[in-house]
Amino acid sequence: MGTARIVFTRFPSPRHPRLAAWAGHLNRVAGVDETLRAGAGSAVVWQLVSGNFRPLGRRTAVFASVDEARADALRMVEEENRMLPQARSEQRYGGFGWYFTLDGFPVLACARWYFNERDRAHAIELARDALAHAVLKDTVNDIRPTFAAE
Repeated sequence: MGTARIVFTRFPSPRHPRLAAWAGHLNRVAGVDETLRAGAGSAVVWQLVSGNFRPLGRRTAVFASVDEARADALRMVEEENRMLPQARSEQRYGGFGWYFTLDGFPVLACARWYFNERDRAHAIELARDALAHAVLKDTVNDIRPTFAAE
């Protein structure tokens, strides 16, 4: 499978519609709502992707800067072996999801819902292995402003 990566995305505002969709997914999966933490400036998130750039997991926090997000990502890679998987089932959203907790707090959630428990179990295994060996991507994906977010 190639080298897993942590990819960073910067939104021009914490009110950007794509960030709202991101946060909505995390809220449904792990019960977190971190969008306001980023404040009034840009908002940065990160996700774990496979060697072929298939999304494996999303960090459950929003950061005010790329530096803050990078420091957090490094910490999550180092703490991977302490994370505990939690299963989440929700038929309304497609079935089966997961998230990892660290010290009792959700830190990484599935990037999508799965159709059955077997696929969810496999996704948890892939995400754990990928996070343990992930490399942080040097570049940042900048999302363009939208009229609705201004």
